[in-house]
Amino acid sequence: MNFVNNVQHVLPELVSVLATNLKFSNGEIRKFDAIIFATEYKSGIHKWLKEYEYIFNEEGLPKNKFSNHWRGSNGLYCTGFSRRGLVGVSLDVVVIAQDIKLIMGGKKSRY
Repeated sequence: MNFVNNVQHVLPELVSVLATNLKFSNGEIRKFDAIIFATEYKSGIHKWLKEYEYIFNEEGLPKNKFSNHWRGSNGLYCTGFSRRGLVGVSLDVVVIAQDIKLIMGGKKSRY
């Protein structure tokens, strides 16, 4: 789901990530400042995300241990992989938002 001007949009299947652009199954390409994967299921992300090894292992789970599992490189973030349910997702979202705010403000990430 994508929120633009407080309007909720349901987007088609994600086909690829091209730097800061996402390409969808309908051929549409959209630019995003940050990508946050919010999942709580058996991950297949390692099958389609190019250069996944910077953040995920061969099983599609984050390489880093909790509580630094949410941050990859080049603006790639993930949430929902801590196996702590909605509480884990909410913790991830807070630190991701803080990290994005620092970077967007021209400061270096603390993580």
